[in-house]
Amino acid sequence: MNSFKGKVTKVDPTLFYFVVNDCLHVHMCMVMSKYQYKMPALDSYISIENANGKDVRNVLCEHSVLDGDLCTTVTENAFSELVHQEKLTVVDLYLIDKYICSIENITSDMPLDIKIKLISEIISYTRKESVFSTTFCEHEKLICDISIKPHVIKTVSNCRYVEYVSEKYSSFPKWSFGIHSKDTNNTFLIGYLTLDTRYGFLTLCDCNHKMPCLVLKGSEVDIDGLIDTFVIIKDFRIVTEIFNEENVPCLECICVRFEDIVVLNSSAKHLVHCSPEKNFKYQTSFKLVRKSMVVFGRSKGSECWLQIEVTQNNINVINEQAFLILTQNYITYAVTFKEGHSYTLFHNDDLCARNQMLRRQIAL
Repeated sequence: MNSFKGKVTKVDPTLFYFVVNDCLHVHMCMVMSKYQYKMPALDSYISIENANGKDVRNVLCEHSVLDGDLCTTVTENAFSELVHQEKLTVVDLYLIDKYICSIENITSDMPLDIKIKLISEIISYTRKESVFSTTFCEHEKLICDISIKPHVIKTVSNCRYVEYVSEKYSSFPKWSFGIHSKDTNNTFLIGYLTLDTRYGFLTLCDCNHKMPCLVLKGSEVDIDGLIDTFVIIKDFRIVTEIFNEENVPCLECICVRFEDIVVLNSSAKHLVHCSPEKNFKYQTSFKLVRKSMVVFGRSKGSECWLQIEVTQNNINVINEQAFLILTQNYITYAVTFKEGHSYTLFHNDDLCARNQMLRRQIAL
């Protein structure tokens, strides 16, 4: 049990915790009704007796005493409902505090509903794999000393194995390759999954870093549902390539199976629509034969070449092989195209045809 005094340096009214002296976390969710839904004011001074926990993590219960300027009014929300409906214990809140730093490393303005779903998923996995008492506080039992297996929550900033450019690789071979498994079976990777606007591949991001993400699919599944989503990755590998050559950067990427990705929000971005959102002057229908990897074009910008069979334009039904070039502004569309499938391109300016090449002049 902890007792201490200090200055309140942070107040989070959504997850009902505050920070004392920039280091001590104090969770109040279990006793909000006792304190009439009041939390300490920022920069005020408080004293606490009999808090559950050890080190920097503390959870207040009915036996704890909090004194200070409690003038920050809060209201019940989805998190407090989760605590009461799932009957979360001191242990659960103690573990949640361990995950908060990782959650905040993804983005400083993560929506509350995404935070709640993330926390709920993590607690669910932890409960499935851990057996511990449902005792509510350590005044009845030293609950924080019970041997449990909390999950290790990481973001991509915690998974960097190589430096993109460094002299420390001068003694390495010209090229070396590595595969790094996750630390333990209980390690999760969380982040924001989006498309790289320059190269068009999926990347997992947090506030400070992003890493390419290679999704391995066992069947024809649509990855549209992964674009611009917060995710938990349950199992993964980090693949690294080190180049000991001048002006050649080292590489690293995440390899993950599609079924090991848990999507936390449903507002995914669908780049290819069933019908246009507005009227366009022209339309061109085609079947995708092949698509290239991303290359650098004449303008030194990234491009993706699509070998297509044009089946119909505004006037005629035709059957012509051509290349459709997606320039850097539209490179993110490439990830959704599937070979053998048919598409219709809507555009306001006519396409420029030269030497059996179609070059986009206007946005999709």
